[in-house]
Amino acid sequence: MNLRRRIALLLLLCGAAPAQAADFAADRGYQMGFSTSFSRVYIGRMATNRCLGLTVDDCKATNLRLEQLACKPHTSGIIQCLGKKKLYRGSGESIVPIGLESREFRLRDGKVDADWAVVQMVETQVLGAAPESAELRCEPFGQTGLEPCKDVTPIGALPLRPTGGPVFSREYAPEELGAISSTVYIAQYCMQSSPELRELFAPAYQRWRASRDDVAGFMETALSGTLAKKLAEPRPAGPGSETYTQCTQALVGLDSTTRKVDVRLTSPEATWKVLMAAFARGDGAAVANCFSNPYDAIPAMLSKLGTSELAAMGKTFVGFEMIDGDDEKFRRGLVTRDDGISGEVLFVKQGKEWRIEQM
Repeated sequence: MNLRRRIALLLLLCGAAPAQAADFAADRGYQMGFSTSFSRVYIGRMATNRCLGLTVDDCKATNLRLEQLACKPHTSGIIQCLGKKKLYRGSGESIVPIGLESREFRLRDGKVDADWAVVQMVETQVLGAAPESAELRCEPFGQTGLEPCKDVTPIGALPLRPTGGPVFSREYAPEELGAISSTVYIAQYCMQSSPELRELFAPAYQRWRASRDDVAGFMETALSGTLAKKLAEPRPAGPGSETYTQCTQALVGLDSTTRKVDVRLTSPEATWKVLMAAFARGDGAAVANCFSNPYDAIPAMLSKLGTSELAAMGKTFVGFEMIDGDDEKFRRGLVTRDDGISGEVLFVKQGKEWRIEQM
């Protein structure tokens, strides 16, 4: 499925995410994608060395994140200043709060000679991926947001990774699994939104599914609960609605990757000839098929016109020529009607085919 179209529909489905254990996601305000979850969370110590040679009070006075923090002596001569964010530990569905983030200082002759931040370490995992493929990131002290972990040492024994993941017929990279889960979710959402969308989407989805049956089946089951919650939200799905428009855009991308290339549409000039022939014989479906999205308002309207209406419309186009160079993605043509009015036709390349984006 085309990345642009996938992103558009993912935005439409904003908020579709699996339930997370404890309150870690809610506490931080993280919006995880429906194909990604927290694998493990634990804490680590990161050397900061920002206050070397200062007293703790001077360090606090020069650092806004420390100024209001309460500090007290801790074990082994360490001064500990507690932050405001909760820290969590656990894996899978067993992630629980364990205390607060902190800054720690070791003193020598009243001056800081080493300082650290105790921060949250987070592993996120793509649905269906091997546990060891989880991505590790960290939260800076006093901030929300995950960044690459740099010089962070885990504190204590790590929680066990979640086990019992699926076994597929071949090894899939996390990026592949993420893309597959997105396609499954989008397709299932669209097909279950309305009978019209099911009829349109099902053939392309089944062609796509055939070469990855085991992993697609796993995703369909794993995502069913999240999908059911999303489908329970009232949202119009008939022609003209946002759902219908976004679903047909996603369908175009999926369809173009699963069917044979239409060799008649390998250049803008060739596509225009196919369009004129379809008008001449009054074939509305063939006319719509020359457009980048046959289900948009204009091609959908043309597909429903009668044979004589289409033939008459086709005769009004009396001139056509290309007006720009060999752009790899978009080309423009100029069409002239029998009343002397001219207008541009924008062609877009989809795979190896050129179709009409705007007319």
